[in-house]
Amino acid sequence: MIKPWYTIFALNATTAVIQCYGIISSDKEAINAAKFISDLNNLSPMIKNIEVRINSDGGDVFEGLAMYDAMKRSDRYITTYVDGIAASMASILALGGKKCVMATNARIMIHAPQGRVAGTANDLRATAEQMDKLTADMKAIYKAKTNQPDKVIDAWMADKKDTWFTAVEAKAAGLCDEIQAAIAAINDNDLNGVATAEIVSRFEKQLSHQNKNKMNKDLLIALLGLKADATDAEITAALQSLKNENAQLQAKLIQAESSIKAERKAAIESEITAAIKAEKFTEAERPVFTALLENDLENGRAAIAKIQGKVAVTTLTPTQIIAQAGATLTAPVTMSFMEMSKKDPKGLEKMEKENPAQFIALYKSQFGVEPDMKG
Repeated sequence: MIKPWYTIFALNATTAVIQCYGIISSDKEAINAAKFISDLNNLSPMIKNIEVRINSDGGDVFEGLAMYDAMKRSDRYITTYVDGIAASMASILALGGKKCVMATNARIMIHAPQGRVAGTANDLRATAEQMDKLTADMKAIYKAKTNQPDKVIDAWMADKKDTWFTAVEAKAAGLCDEIQAAIAAINDNDLNGVATAEIVSRFEKQLSHQNKNKMNKDLLIALLGLKADATDAEITAALQSLKNENAQLQAKLIQAESSIKAERKAAIESEITAAIKAEKFTEAERPVFTALLENDLENGRAAIAKIQGKVAVTTLTPTQIIAQAGATLTAPVTMSFMEMSKKDPKGLEKMEKENPAQFIALYKSQFGVEPDMKG
């Protein structure tokens, strides 16, 4: 698997950094056009400037062209930085911004596009035609940036040749616009003949630590809302203030959580006590139902609500109960539902047919619930 060295982050409120350290490829673990273009297009409207930092020995031509075109279409001010190597297709990427800046010990390498194919003679001819067209596309990009004569660019891209440029040579040729102090020194007087991957590795080792520290500090300043030129003392003071504020918030959170737990515990105890009083279950069963509510309060409440407690005993006479329910009495009722079902079943049957409201009230006075009158 290719080790991912593609990252994007905010340097400050108006500047974003896209770091392209690695191979350009459609592989999701590499620097790929889909991710690059998506990130470029979805930046906050507050971002006006973009730094594209490059240390790459190239890769897929079509992926690189898509990234180059996206940079050219962008209405933001894009500056490319060659931190180490911009070789092969990465040299095209370095020309995608409005300005190209190179470290004093960085390198640009240009050559003709390369590829492999297996197949028939027609396959080989078709591939060769495609390679010629890609070469022409790349020449046009180099010419647009440098305004060099065709014969000069042809010499850069001659067959089986890698043309290396130091920062000074690249600026003289028009490939870069500015040279910045190097992050570290490379003790190589001549890189021609050294494998590109090895050169990239050397630069990565020297760039990573210092470059990362600078980016992290700039990002920290932006996150703290400080001025870009904030001193270390100001950064430390802001961090200490943030630490103190965080401690206070943590204390308030712990206090709030404790209060919520106490209120919940009190509510559960109250509901359990009420259920025991209603004789839905016994005191011995309190721990079981307490655990039920603690684990799932909503469903626990629903389960307890369905338990039938003891029916309240009334001192009212059946006649008084029926009248209280709003039923019309056809005759005074002196017996309970059970008594009437034994001593006067026909009268009870007649009541059900002729005065169902009275029948329901009498049944409810006996059993605490209304009868099922279906059928």
